[in-house]
Amino acid sequence: MNTQDAQPAAPDSSGPYRSPAELEGLLRQIFTAPYDHPEADLLTRSRLAVAFVFTDPDVRVLVDGRVGGGAVQVTFGDDTQQATVTFRMNGKTAHPFWMGKLNVVTEMALGRIQLQGPLLTALKISPMMPALQEGYRRAWAERTL
Repeated sequence: MNTQDAQPAAPDSSGPYRSPAELEGLLRQIFTAPYDHPEADLLTRSRLAVAFVFTDPDVRVLVDGRVGGGAVQVTFGDDTQQATVTFRMNGKTAHPFWMGKLNVVTEMALGRIQLQGPLLTALKISPMMPALQEGYRRAWAERTL
């Protein structure tokens, strides 16, 4: 075959998740796990509620630190309107986001991550992201194939 005639492979449009339930399970694991990290209680100390809205697969999660008692309340579904800030992205962006392999500011500038709510408030949660991303990497490695 003449390599000059070869067509480039079509980009893979499917994300890394087999189903919405797989992504929801990973998120449930990372948001409810105990963390030994100085910023793990940032949402409860700051009394913030953060929503993540994913497409392909469609998953919505609200992580609410306003409930008191030092714990966050994690709910899945359409109740993301109550969030202080909301991050929106598709599944192909979500995976590298949670793996800690993205520059979030660049992804926002490119439109792959959209932010609803005050940018300064969103930046307040950045110190807790390394702990959550480590939890995601662990959960991703342990998932059953």
